[in-house]
Amino acid sequence: MKIVVIDDSEFWRKVLQDLLNEHSVETATDGLDGYFKIQETYPDLVISDVVMPGLNGYLLCRIVKNDPDLKDIPFILMTGSSDSLDKFWGKYSGALDYIQKDSVDGIEKLKHYVDTLSGSVHRCHKELSKNFKSSFERALNALLMNFAIENEIRKFFVHIDDMNYVVRGLFDLIKSMFEIEDAMIIIFEIDSMKIYTTFHDFEKRLSKIFENLKTPMTTSRSVQYLEGRDSLEPYELFWIFHQGKKENGAIYLSRNKEFSNHERETFSNVMIEVENLINVGINFDLYRRYSFMDKLTGLNNLRALNDYIDGLWKKNENFHFCMIDIDDFKKINDTYGHETGNEVLSGMGKMIRELSSKHSFFAARFGGEEISLISKNDNFADVIESLRKQIESTKFSSKDFHVTISAGIASRGMAGSYTEVIERADMALYEAKKSGKNRIIFSK
Repeated sequence: MKIVVIDDSEFWRKVLQDLLNEHSVETATDGLDGYFKIQETYPDLVISDVVMPGLNGYLLCRIVKNDPDLKDIPFILMTGSSDSLDKFWGKYSGALDYIQKDSVDGIEKLKHYVDTLSGSVHRCHKELSKNFKSSFERALNALLMNFAIENEIRKFFVHIDDMNYVVRGLFDLIKSMFEIEDAMIIIFEIDSMKIYTTFHDFEKRLSKIFENLKTPMTTSRSVQYLEGRDSLEPYELFWIFHQGKKENGAIYLSRNKEFSNHERETFSNVMIEVENLINVGINFDLYRRYSFMDKLTGLNNLRALNDYIDGLWKKNENFHFCMIDIDDFKKINDTYGHETGNEVLSGMGKMIRELSSKHSFFAARFGGEEISLISKNDNFADVIESLRKQIESTKFSSKDFHVTISAGIASRGMAGSYTEVIERADMALYEAKKSGKNRIIFSK
């Protein structure tokens, strides 16, 4: 097996040569010399020190891994440092492993890698370009471009709490980088998907994208149009965002001139970084949603309700507050069990979420079987009445019972605080219960 050993220490070059004396070993004294040795010999393994004058081991490894002719060669970094950050950067640079060379365990690990690789070397050695200088410059340029791409995309991480801003920024970056006319970015959420697009005929494009996805096309979606123009006879680029085996979204680009091989390769590098950004954004949004969400109903929780109504109050916005209570819910639990009661709450939560997306109101579980709704629309009472009728006619369980609700509504009006609005809605709810249930009462 052919091995290139790169180390500025004559002592360690000699130690590794003796250790690997059953193999063909070439040595180099620094990173640049090592790169040329790798080009000359196309070895089966590279073993490199990290701290060297000029080109260090991290950069050498990244340059090799960015060279299409050399990227498949196993690369092991060895150093005297045991710092955990050094190990991180070693793995991040693309190395097979990061080994501490002044330890028995490190030497044993190296011998294990050499034995394993020597038993599996059946590769055909490539004919490499003899123009080492241009090859090195090509690999270095690719490395610098990747650094630039990473730097540009990582700027968006500080805005990860605002995915609309992030996606619009990514669109502008990709648009300028690839001179695209149109794009569509899809992000999958818990039970829906967000679509950012410049295509006015996006439904046709969407169907085409989902032919390549395992995730079914959900009917619940929100669409945001970005500035662009529809391409004529488009050439296309497509990428699916993954987190493990799970699909988190996709991106589709088009323009009216062909993409070069260099552009396609750069697109792949860009998408790897974008995928990381999208995944972090989705995870952040999930964390935020679960922090403010009631798991049983899928509605907002009391913490989210307090934040939302406090925000409305501080902005001096008018709003209507509705308190809903499930009639005789204790009787349902006592007669049919708490599992059946949970089925009712879960089904009602789903119904309210669907109605909320249609009529734009805020919904939260206040506690127990009480649910609060907030709207700035004047037709809010009609929406609540349609909800009451829908619940009355819906069978939430296989058990033989029907569900009804009572509701109290109060408006901000001349209230001195938002807690006063809640109290007035609660009093109206009490009147609805007292008057026979299954009805809506307005606060006086």
